[in-house]
Amino acid sequence: MPIFSLFSKIASNYDLANRVLSLGMDIGWRKTLVGWSRRFKPDAERILDLACGTGDVVKEAKKVFPKGVDYIGLDPCGEMLNVARKRLDGEIPLVRGVAENLPFKEGVFDVVFISFGLRNFSDRKQALGEIYRVLKPGGVVSVLEFTKPVGKNPLSALGWLYTKYAVPLLGGVISGDFEAYRYLARSIEHFLTPEEVVKEFAQSGFKPLKVELFKPAPTTLFIFCRREDRFRKGGDESPQVLKHSEFEQF
Repeated sequence: MPIFSLFSKIASNYDLANRVLSLGMDIGWRKTLVGWSRRFKPDAERILDLACGTGDVVKEAKKVFPKGVDYIGLDPCGEMLNVARKRLDGEIPLVRGVAENLPFKEGVFDVVFISFGLRNFSDRKQALGEIYRVLKPGGVVSVLEFTKPVGKNPLSALGWLYTKYAVPLLGGVISGDFEAYRYLARSIEHFLTPEEVVKEFAQSGFKPLKVELFKPAPTTLFIFCRREDRFRKGGDESPQVLKHSEFEQF
């Protein structure tokens, strides 16, 4: 079953489930995502919300970025886009599409947001190449994502137990679809560590600006900028990957 088919079944209760399951913390995560994005790109003129879902991030960005910024949202799930249209009062262009084949010209966006969509890309390498293509030189890509837990921090371990066992049960009760939230836990467990995410982006031409782990949830904020020298010739192509304890020093 395609992933977006799972989301189509839970679209109407998606935001309620997010608030309840995260104990309201997802609101703060998105505020942090948008706030740091403006800090790194205060002069942004055009912003793409990739895997925009119900429009939470765009709604927050409109409060933070100056008036006059152009926004576009893209998502593969039509039902999620229907919710976003109502939330955003039809003011933002919303496009149904996939990250692996973006319907935009080269170098047109200053910022690309990806909020909990990176795990669901069918071909991340292709998607990152597309993001690189549509970003302007020096453009910023800002990511919120659930990442595979690392280390032995007791708080993080508790958060992962909650995510793995309680979230599928509670999410199923709220949404009426237990499989969608079982998928969530499985997808996190089989996803990348924060270090591996940094490495993948670096290999696709992005420089890390900030990485922040939100405890106790297995949630990580990444902010990267588009490098000019995407494919370096000669030398060591392997990016330097910082240790878990060093992440917040970006």
